[in-house]
Amino acid sequence: MNNWFDTVILLDIDGTLFHTEIFRNNIFNKLYSYHTSGSKEAFLQQVRSIYKNERDKKITNPKTILKTINTQLQLNIPEEKLMELIIEGDNFFDGMYDEVEKTIQDLSKKGITLGILSTGETQIQKTKISSIQNFINEENIHIYNLKDTEIDQVFAKYKDMRIYVIDDFLDFLLLIKKKNNVVKTVWINRKNSALPNDIEDDYLPDYQIKTLDELLTII
Repeated sequence: MNNWFDTVILLDIDGTLFHTEIFRNNIFNKLYSYHTSGSKEAFLQQVRSIYKNERDKKITNPKTILKTINTQLQLNIPEEKLMELIIEGDNFFDGMYDEVEKTIQDLSKKGITLGILSTGETQIQKTKISSIQNFINEENIHIYNLKDTEIDQVFAKYKDMRIYVIDDFLDFLLLIKKKNNVVKTVWINRKNSALPNDIEDDYLPDYQIKTLDELLTII
């Protein structure tokens, strides 16, 4: 199929385009400078535990999570400083996966519409993708506090197009298939996780890839 002008690819950010663990660890390491006692490793274990608990509650806003860490660990960081800690430029260094920029360029050359479908805080998420943002029109960037509840309205925008959704979070792709089986789902499985055996065939991802450049073999 040579004509891709009626195709849109909606890309997740964290774990798909951007190595979130690098970004997160950069911030956590900076928090240690506000800690007054104990080893760094013990401190980071506490921070990661709080972070996991917050994410399990579907809290995704980094500032909200840092406020909880700040309170529970009694770091006494001024609230206005928390956002500064998050958006400091060196937190984002080396965050983009190696193959992403070249792959985005190649997809763009095909005439494909590229978009973002992400959960998170808008300013932070856009900073993560700043190196590829010139390939993505602003109107096709969809960032929400929780994208799971917004997919119907996003897909309605592209109702006359072939839609591909690329995400590392399998549960989100299963949700899409349950809501709209026409949408093509691509699971980017960078950690080489096993596909659960209890997923109904109708809801399985249409494709599975390990790195984003493998998308070029599909599209």
